[in-house]
Amino acid sequence: MMKRIAEGATRIFLRYDQNGFILATKKLLDDMKFQWPRTPDEVKEISFQQVEWLLQGLEIEQKKAHHQVKINHENSCF
Repeated sequence: MMKRIAEGATRIFLRYDQNGFILATKKLLDDMKFQWPRTPDEVKEISFQQVEWLLQGLEIEQKKAHHQVKINHENSCF
């Protein structure tokens, strides 16, 4: 879970990562802005990769990105 604490071009994040908390701050420069939910209805759980995209100023839905594939005996080449 990640919780946004600050508003504007600065974000403060509190995240739990299995054995403790991470507190991080990111400030954007110039005319940059975060792609952040504007209403409570837009809030949803996202993956670690989507957090990385969000912090890079990208949308969390990357149509051209390679998506995670779960390997099993049906889709394995071995």
